[in-house]
Amino acid sequence: MDKHLKELEEKSISVIREAKARFKNVAMLWSMGKDSTVTLGLARKAFLGHIPFPVIHIDNGIDFPETYALRKKVSKDWGFEMVVEKSIVKQDKISGVDCCGGNKTDALKKVMDERKIDALIVSIRRDEHGIRAKERYFSPRDKEYKWDYKNQAPEIWDYLSDFPESDHVRIHPLLHWQEIDVWKYLKAEKLPVNPLYFSRNGLPAPRPTTYVIRCEDNSFYIGQTENMPKRWQEHKEGKATWTKEHKPTEVIHFEEFATRDEAVKREKELKTGFGRQWLKREYKKGALQKWYAPRQAGERFRSLGCTKCTVAMKSEAKTLDEIIAEIEKATDSERGGRAQDKEKEYVMQQLRALGYM
Repeated sequence: MDKHLKELEEKSISVIREAKARFKNVAMLWSMGKDSTVTLGLARKAFLGHIPFPVIHIDNGIDFPETYALRKKVSKDWGFEMVVEKSIVKQDKISGVDCCGGNKTDALKKVMDERKIDALIVSIRRDEHGIRAKERYFSPRDKEYKWDYKNQAPEIWDYLSDFPESDHVRIHPLLHWQEIDVWKYLKAEKLPVNPLYFSRNGLPAPRPTTYVIRCEDNSFYIGQTENMPKRWQEHKEGKATWTKEHKPTEVIHFEEFATRDEAVKREKELKTGFGRQWLKREYKKGALQKWYAPRQAGERFRSLGCTKCTVAMKSEAKTLDEIIAEIEKATDSERGGRAQDKEKEYVMQQLRALGYM
């Protein structure tokens, strides 16, 4: 590890250790993205291979399958307490993003209140967004989880203010990092990386899938296939009898399986009265796993959200070295593929002031 990365690491570890020493109930947010995985690795290193606080994932139910697989593997391999708090997909009046806006803040408030968390480690960086550049390493929130960005205590590295009026404090150990530093650290420390960050060599192999389509008249079509992209195209082109008449609008739910027999069995279950009731109930709650078109060959994700608000970018970077080389030459925004960051800057400021991550 070079001197620059070592200095970044030392400062971040001292922030994490300070948080653990100063607060009673510390927790950490983990999205399975690159930044929060670096923070997870730093926390593990800070406490000699053990993460001594719960790790929280705010799960809206429509993250990528690769993201869920990484959560399962790393939490098992590293042995920390994994807390999954479900959020509801619903319209957010402030941001206009119904999957990863204020609804996730509501879920976060719920789990923090239940567990009486007084310090939350979050993996934001100053260089990501103009609003995040206003943050401090230790950032207090009031009882309504609001952030008073106009009235923040100064931070001098050898002196940290007390926060007697705060409900909890957000801890930002990566505040001084940049995107390129994150990738170099992932490589240096051999940390796990979500495969969605790498460009595909080719199209993903089709898998047996059970799916549900919502039509224009609000009827549901339930089917199964061994090639979901091809089958969805056939529905849109009127090549299936039911959807040709009822006009398909979107694939509102899908489940992938290892074998066709499993997909057929699940199709039959969903077509029962109980199955249809479950679908209607979960659809109303916004809790179904909405199908997304897989990224194509020559595409990768530079910033990761869920399947609904994240767009892949053109890239041939298939290794960590190639990603680092690509970022060193990049002139466009890191989060250009994230719906939240396409909103006007004051909208992001409103969201963060109200408790958004």
